[in-house]
Amino acid sequence: MTAKAGLGRLSQIRMIRELSWHEDMEHRPGVFLLRETRDGAVKYVGYSERDLREYMLVKEDELTGRRFDFYNHRHAEDGDDAFEMACMFYHQYVKTLKRCLHPASPRGSSHGCPVHSCRV
Repeated sequence: MTAKAGLGRLSQIRMIRELSWHEDMEHRPGVFLLRETRDGAVKYVGYSERDLREYMLVKEDELTGRRFDFYNHRHAEDGDDAFEMACMFYHQYVKTLKRCLHPASPRGSSHGCPVHSCRV
């Protein structure tokens, strides 16, 4: 899994308020990657176990306050799938992340990180 393959288009965070017309952002679980510049490295990996669109709208001010200007995303089948994708992206980009905390598993889930060398 790579940052460009399988993820939605790279969009500007300042456009989050206009998500109502983003046809590719749905009310489903999903993962998102944040960058400071269009061509920059991934600096943050996050996910929502329930509703990615709502999560991004609620977190907009916090995300822009951290000077992240671009994001892309990918939807998941369910919260556990979103967590597993977030783990994979976390381990793929751990060397470039600003916030280096491993994603937490969804509430009430017994799923652990799918990366075999990880102890989470």
